[in-house]
Order: sequence, then structure tokens, then C-alpha cells
Amino acid sequence: MYNAPAVRFPVARSPLAACGLALFWTVGALACVRLAVTPPQPLWLLPAVMALCLVIGLAALGHWRKSPVGTLYWDRKQWAFAPSQVGTDASIPLNDVSVHLDFQRVMLVGFRQLTGQRLWFWLENRTIGRETGRESKRLWRSLRRALFALPKDKGASSGRSQKRVENSSA
Repeated sequence: MYNAPAVRFPVARSPLAACGLALFWTVGALACVRLAVTPPQPLWLLPAVMALCLVIGLAALGHWRKSPVGTLYWDRKQWAFAPSQVGTDASIPLNDVSVHLDFQRVMLVGFRQLTGQRLWFWLENRTIGRETGRESKRLWRSLRRALFALPKDKGASSGRSQKRVENSSA
């Protein structure tokens, strides 16, 4: 349906996303410190804010650790994701691709599973595993072409749709 190359792209936890979460948490922690050094506030306020900051930090860490790891496939007909978890052999068919953020070297992409649940990927252009820098760049370009390719025949979408880019940034 799409005039784009078949591609297998390894998906890993994004260090950039981890840094972003850590940055936001640090800002919250600094707000807690600022609250601690300001003059009188109720006795319960500082421990409550510190506990909230700790809970938010642990939730962000848990969210990052649960981010999908595996291989994203485009076979020129259907997107699929094969998790690299132990004991998982089947791939998950994906529909409705939408690129939410595009910074050329990093993209936030959402797919809808057949169950209706959304699956999010932070995809990055970096050398992964045994691939050389040149091979990694070729793979990244192929992935981008597959994500942004338009259907040849819009009337024959075989029950799935590709959303246009919702928010892109050059």
C-alpha cells in the first residue's frame, strides 16, 4: 500500500526521554528545596511536598522502565512490534501510526494496537548493537520514509489508516 521500504528498527529505552524525565523531576526537587528554605509554612507542608516529589520521581522511573523494548517492523503492508521480553514470541500488529514529535534525530511515535490501546515509542537515530554509523543512518532514513509515506491508493486502506503528522518540528 505504501511506497516505502520494508524496515526492522530496534527499539530501546530512550536515554533522551530518561534525561527529560530527570530534568522535570529535578525542577520539582529544587522547588521542594526552595520551599524548605522559605520562612514559616505549616509543619505538614514540607514532608507532604517531599513525599509527593519522591512519588512522582518513582512513577517517572517506573514509566521509563516499562517503555517498550524490541523490534519495530514495517513489511510494506502492516506495522508490527516484537517485544524482546523473555517468553514473548508473537509480534503485536499495530495500526494508526501518528508522529507526534519530530526533531529529525528523535521522534515520538504512537501506534494503536488491535485492542485499541495506544503504544508509544521514543525512536532515536543512534548506532544500536553491531551496526556501524553508516548502517544506522540508512536504517533511520528507511524508518522515516516508512513512517511518513502516504498511501498510493487512499481508497484501498485495508481497514487501517495513517494519520498525518500532528506536531512536527524541524
